[in-house]
Amino acid sequence: MTWTYTDPSSSDRDAVRFSIGDTDFDDQQLSNEELDFCLSEGGSVKSGALLACEALVAKYSRLVSQSTGAISVSYEQRVAHYQQLLSTLKGKMAAVPWAGGTSIADKTARQDDEDRPKSVFAAGGMDHP
Repeated sequence: MTWTYTDPSSSDRDAVRFSIGDTDFDDQQLSNEELDFCLSEGGSVKSGALLACEALVAKYSRLVSQSTGAISVSYEQRVAHYQQLLSTLKGKMAAVPWAGGTSIADKTARQDDEDRPKSVFAAGGMDHP
């Protein structure tokens, strides 16, 4: 497994790394191959970041806190951080309402679109001669 990070503006993988905060070489969270999988499954940087963040929540949720004498390791904060980040990323992906045909120009552009399937319904479709 490999891990690289250079410029988020030139690589989708690095853009996902930037989005989830996995940019520290000394504290690597997900491998290049795992991020490539998230990108291929998600289809975009935002969806890939969402999947990567879900993977990190799952990864750290499995780990239990441990204490040995004065030394303790706790994963609750890390899980809470990624859960909050996941919520933030989901909020950024919220659907924006859109209504087509609200202007004459928009309606004409859609009717003239050759790639758009033609409607089987039309005005006068029920008229008999």
